Amino acid sequence: MAPESTLSPADVATRQLTLLRHAQAESHTGPGADFDRALSLVGRRQCHVVANRLLEHGVLPQVVLCSAATRARQTWKLIASALGEAADDIDVRYLEDLYGADAGEVIELVRGLDDDVSSVLVVGHEPVMSAVAHKLAGPHSQESAALRVRTGISTATLAFLEVHSPWTALKPRAARLTGLATAPKD
Repeated sequence: MAPESTLSPADVATRQLTLLRHAQAESHTGPGADFDRALSLVGRRQCHVVANRLLEHGVLPQVVLCSAATRARQTWKLIASALGEAADDIDVRYLEDLYGADAGEVIELVRGLDDDVSSVLVVGHEPVMSAVAHKLAGPHSQESAALRVRTGISTATLAFLEVHSPWTALKPRAARLTGLATAPKD
C-alpha cells in the first residue's frame, strides 16, 4: 500500500507574482543598441512612485528577476534605493534571457523558482510583461485589469497576480490578476 500523500504548507500557500514594465527610457535614436538605453529623467522619478505602489500593495519581493538591459537594471536599482533597508535581503537576479524573452519563457523562469519563495517581482519589457499577465490571468481576475493587459501596459506599470499553487505548477489562466498600478509620467 502506497503512503498517503500530504501537502506541505509551501504547496498551498498563496504566492505573489508581480510584473513590472521598466520605467520610461530615453528615446532610441542613433547607433546605440536598444539594450543599452538608459532611463529618462521622468523614468527616474517614476521609480520612487513604483516603490511606494509596491509598499501600498504589501509587496516586498523575496526574489527579483530583472532584465539585464540598462533601463530595467536602473529601474530596479532606483526602486531598491527608495525601499531602503527593506531591499537589503532581496535576492536580485539580472538575466540576459529576460531581454528578448517571450511570455512562455518568462513563465518558465518563474516555474524554476524554489517553492519556498512566496513573492517574486519580474522587471521586464513590453509587450512581454502584459502578455504574461494576460496569459496567467484566470477566473476571478479583476476585470478592468484583465482587459487592460490585453492591449499592453505603459512604462512603470505593475501587474499584481496571486498564485495558489507551487511555482513549478504555474500554468496559463491559473493565477488571479488582482490589479494594476501605474506611476505617472509627470
